[in-house]
Amino acid sequence: MFKSLAFFVLILGMSYSSLAATVKSIADNGPVGKYEKLEVVYDLGKIYKNPFDPAQIDVTVEFKSPAGVLHSVKGFIYQDYERTGDFGLQTLTPKGGLVWKARFTPNEEGVWSYVIKAKDASGTSLTPTKSFTVKPSTDKGFVRISPNDPDYFAFDNGEAYFPLGENMGWSSGGRTYQYDKWLGALSDNGGNFI
Repeated sequence: MFKSLAFFVLILGMSYSSLAATVKSIADNGPVGKYEKLEVVYDLGKIYKNPFDPAQIDVTVEFKSPAGVLHSVKGFIYQDYERTGDFGLQTLTPKGGLVWKARFTPNEEGVWSYVIKAKDASGTSLTPTKSFTVKPSTDKGFVRISPNDPDYFAFDNGEAYFPLGENMGWSSGGRTYQYDKWLGALSDNGGNFI
């Protein structure tokens, strides 16, 4: 009797997991440089009423560095837009369809690997392992509290970072075109922070 019950539970579990969210296709922009953005684009093959609700769909991408360090990032749904117009009128038009993405910044050179874990009300699925290469780059890394002096900031590569900028709120006219003007002027004058 126990063996029959265990077999039934196993078959039920297999049927349940076969209905889980499934990643249909995966693409990334690798190889990338150290501290540069890796973007993973994937298709879940399903539409969710609220793709922003992790109770409906929760996607995690787990990255493994060449040294074996694990990093997890959340997946998200994305809609690209095309911006047209000028300071007087701005229009945003959807460009392409909705896609699922994950973004990650590798901090180590070498061959990395990742798997995508998708969980919905039907169950959880894992993709086969994918890999990408991280090459040397001139990117300085993230800004953090300096390990040499906690009163200052430094990039991951150890170079000092001195923020020069301002508190920039929102534009009153010109919409996002106003930011093009403001940020361009700030950068042209040595600004590196808002």
